[in-house]
Amino acid sequence: MISEKRILVVDDLETNLILVQHILEKSHPEYKILLASSGEEGFQLAQSQLPEAILLDIYMPGMNGFETCQKIKLNGSTSHIPILMISASG
Repeated sequence: MISEKRILVVDDLETNLILVQHILEKSHPEYKILLASSGEEGFQLAQSQLPEAILLDIYMPGMNGFETCQKIKLNGSTSHIPILMISASG
């Protein structure tokens, strides 16, 4: 059983991953911050690590944020995880 609290951040831009990781580590030091650079990687980490929450970029190549969210929500082991959709698009 995994007892450490985790937040998963999924974004295809490394700069965004580093920025969000830094903010979360400062504001929530009790959480381990997991990073994924694609929807596919994010789904795999969600399954294996079962984070308390997921911050998910909407616009990514390959499996975008909407598709990743749907896959997570349709999976029995990950459907309970809250997801916050994020985008830097203006």
